[in-house]
Amino acid sequence: TTEQGLYLKEVERLPVAPSANSFDTYSQLENGQVVWYRAADPLLVDSLKSLNMPELPFIGLLSAPANVLRSLVTRDPGFIMTNLLRDSVSAYVTSGSNMTPFVGTMVNFGKGLVNQSPGMKALFDVGALGGYELNQNIEQSGRNLYNDLAKKAGKDAVLLRPFKSLWEALEKGTTASDAATRMAIYERVMEETGNEAEAISRAMEVMNFNRKGNSILVRIATAALPFFNARLQGLDLFYRASTGRMDTHDAQRIKFNFWLRGATMMALSVMYYMAVAGDDEYEKQEQETKDNNWIIHSLGIRIPIPFEVGTLFKTMPERITAYLMGNDTGKELKDSTVRAFLNTFGFNPIPQTFKPLIEVATNYNFFTMRPIVGQGMQDVAPQFQTGPGTSKTAEYLGGVLGVSPLKLDQLIKGYTGTMGGYVVDVVDAISNEFSDVPKASKRFSQMPIIKRFALDPEARGNVTQFYDLQKSVDTFVRTANLLEKTARPEEYAKYVTENLDMLAAKDYVSNVDKTMTELREMKKL
Repeated sequence: TTEQGLYLKEVERLPVAPSANSFDTYSQLENGQVVWYRAADPLLVDSLKSLNMPELPFIGLLSAPANVLRSLVTRDPGFIMTNLLRDSVSAYVTSGSNMTPFVGTMVNFGKGLVNQSPGMKALFDVGALGGYELNQNIEQSGRNLYNDLAKKAGKDAVLLRPFKSLWEALEKGTTASDAATRMAIYERVMEETGNEAEAISRAMEVMNFNRKGNSILVRIATAALPFFNARLQGLDLFYRASTGRMDTHDAQRIKFNFWLRGATMMALSVMYYMAVAGDDEYEKQEQETKDNNWIIHSLGIRIPIPFEVGTLFKTMPERITAYLMGNDTGKELKDSTVRAFLNTFGFNPIPQTFKPLIEVATNYNFFTMRPIVGQGMQDVAPQFQTGPGTSKTAEYLGGVLGVSPLKLDQLIKGYTGTMGGYVVDVVDAISNEFSDVPKASKRFSQMPIIKRFALDPEARGNVTQFYDLQKSVDTFVRTANLLEKTARPEEYAKYVTENLDMLAAKDYVSNVDKTMTELREMKKL
């Protein structure tokens, strides 16, 4: 590449080493000697350096669990449908194109499934779609190619063909969902400009997963943290669209449309919250469900929001409005912000190899930001720590191993995602046929795929809020008692004055706790 750079006059050879390292200089060995060059385009040099980065010895240990989870999650039909909705809204805001969210995406998804879209073929031909099987190392790419040729020649294992066919069908659905919004952008830009290169470029920028850099740290993070690369690319696109830095001739128009459509979504989000606030079906949903979905309680459904666009223009305006209206506390606003930062933006730094184990060891779910084993079960022997949704498989393994079935379910989901949950459901269904112990049948809202879009009629958001309030009141009471017993009257008076709301809620919380205890005892009977 240096020879090509010299030929194009993009690179010049330096007679001596530079006095100090500079961003536009680099060195390489030639016949055992260090030779220095200055590049006219340092970014090009950086991109070429990244192509020859050595394979890190421990990267396989970190990347394997993340790759497994990514594969199992992205092939879930529920995820495919969710991805269609999220990409459609996100592209509507960030692309600046005159597209109709949902409608065009769903039509193109159908075309992609039956391979009847010229746009999809054009995007495949230039590598804007597909190519995921060739984005690993050379050895793995060779194995993938061999397996593909064996399948086409009919030499793959006969017994595995049904399972491979199902897996390939799910993979095709994932590819079609990824292509649907890109195809809508491609077709719209072609109509507006007739420039295919522009249309392909804009379609790729819906989410360009193939952007790379030469940072070892980022390379490790994208390998070890599931979906971190997607979040990184999403934030980069968000930044460029919002600041007018898109690599197109109409970058300022994209910027204008971004803020216009974002402000419209923000205003609608505030109006939406004011319409649903106080509704029983809305209020009893968990906070993370409210943050990550548009809830249509009259239809019993929820619509997942896009990540970056949804967080800025839907979640945060709702939570701020709830705080200003007195419906949320400062702690709830803070928790929603932290949850968005760690999960929506993908900035949880714990590798997937260790994350589920750390959650189980600390009894803390990083997504819900609540204990895995709730207060009512923490003093129970581990093998009997179960809940209404605990799988029979986890109950059996918990009894054999003497560990908490609630934590086992969390561990299974942490490493295998939704698809792993489906496998556990199948095992449970088979075991129920040969068991004398009755097991409650699943509600419609708990069925696979359906549960991604159906509201849970048995959601315990109100219960969770009560326990948060009870914890705050208990902390207030213990602190006030300490200050009183240690004869610190000034600090006691100041503390009580600053927390009069906790003092006012003390008797109410005590009465509700007694009522809930009685209801739990009745439920056990």
